[in-house]
Amino acid sequence: PDVQSKKRRIASKIMRETERAAEQLSCSWASSSMDSDNGTAKNRTGVFIRKENIELKTYWFPFSGAQVCFPDCDDGTETAIKIEGGAVPLEGLPQVCGDSAYVGFGTIFRNFGELLHPTTAVLPGSQQGTPGNFVVNSALVGFSFGRQNSSLLFDKNIVTATLFHSDGQLRGRVICAFWNFSRNNGTGGWDDGGCEVDYWASDFQKTTCRCNHLTNFAVLLDRTGQMEDSIPLKVLTIVCSVLSIIALMLTMTCLLCLRNLHCRRSTIACNTCFCLLVSNLIMMMGFEQTYSHSVACMVTRSILLCVLLSAFMWMLLEGYHLYRMLVVVFNNNRIPVSWFYAVGYGIPLAITTVATPLTSSNFRPNFCWFVGEDIFYFCGPMIVVVSVNSVLLVIALISASKVKIKAQQRSPDKIGSWLKGSASLMFLLGITWVLGLPLLAGNVVPYIGYVFTAVNGSQGVAMFAFHIACNDKARTTLIKMFRKKTRGTAFGKTSGGQDQRGKKAIMGGSIGSRSWMQWRRR
Repeated sequence: PDVQSKKRRIASKIMRETERAAEQLSCSWASSSMDSDNGTAKNRTGVFIRKENIELKTYWFPFSGAQVCFPDCDDGTETAIKIEGGAVPLEGLPQVCGDSAYVGFGTIFRNFGELLHPTTAVLPGSQQGTPGNFVVNSALVGFSFGRQNSSLLFDKNIVTATLFHSDGQLRGRVICAFWNFSRNNGTGGWDDGGCEVDYWASDFQKTTCRCNHLTNFAVLLDRTGQMEDSIPLKVLTIVCSVLSIIALMLTMTCLLCLRNLHCRRSTIACNTCFCLLVSNLIMMMGFEQTYSHSVACMVTRSILLCVLLSAFMWMLLEGYHLYRMLVVVFNNNRIPVSWFYAVGYGIPLAITTVATPLTSSNFRPNFCWFVGEDIFYFCGPMIVVVSVNSVLLVIALISASKVKIKAQQRSPDKIGSWLKGSASLMFLLGITWVLGLPLLAGNVVPYIGYVFTAVNGSQGVAMFAFHIACNDKARTTLIKMFRKKTRGTAFGKTSGGQDQRGKKAIMGGSIGSRSWMQWRRR
């Protein structure tokens, strides 16, 4: 066998022998305590050993309805295991010491992660998915009712294991697992049957597991698809995101402040910019910084899903608006703007509301996003929107090329530029997330991260170029405003100089008149 298998076998043997010794200590202490005990406590703690790499504590349960807390019920700052009070009747416990003595013991094994490194064949039949690159990221905490390695099964998940992480900086898919001594021909192996992660009670420092049995629990971290930190990629992400955010803010400012640009198209464009702005801010600040199974990560993912779907919906509304302008020429029934907002934000919000509770426990290893089939909540609507919008834009382009539009009603050049711009923006928005799907699915494709970052950062610049820089009306208005301001400043300076010269001339004339009068009097 290889070196890792030897380490795993030795560590498993150490755990077995430690639990055998703990069982003997529990029986010995319970036997000596039964004669002298006259209290009413439902459990007694006996031998307590705490060393650098191990903790051990023995218990005696003289009454039914035992409450188990190891190592302490009141301390919530360290790895611990608890069983709901009254959930363990005496008649359900194994009796190994005789004399009706019901005992138990708890153990914590630290620094066993390297020795018990998971193999590539861990977690058969796991509900978490296919095997991956697992590491142990916590101590092992366990409890047993008097029989070493026995796994007492309960009807529901009443066992709570709080496992603090060995390395809080690691990112990955979190799994609650236990050490199954019967696996791998008796040498032991990891399994996750009967356990689940309580995401609401977990954060970046600890993971809370809820299980229906007792044994040795630990946190496994799946780092499959984990991209190594890249300084150039981080710099590119920050630069592109900042440029995109600045361009989007400038676009929104111009569309909101320039009155002659106010119309349905500017409303649609402004809302599209807002959605892209929020998504860029989330990706730059919260997409990778939030730990994968925290509540904050779920909130971040929900907001990101909602704004991205809203961006696609507003692009669809722009395609529909252009379609009505060209194809439905004689339909004068205008749709209220409120309906645009209902579609642009209402449908994405409804999808997010459905997706959030159904996928609250599934996150990508390295960032706050969907895992596995859950990504359909984003890909499904995106594919539908892009497909429908593509059909609308194609119909509009055909209509623009075949139908002669009256100059006083529509400008063919302007309509053509609108169609080309809308098609380009839709293509850019769609291709961005087509490139991003391998990353979001956890597949590490060389250099795809750089391409995705660059294309994603160009969306804001493209919006500014199409709606402001290449828009004749917007460009003309901005130039007039700039010239007017410049002319006003220059006129102010000129008027000021003329006033000063006029005052000097008047003062000079007055002085000259007084001098002439004085000379006449002489």
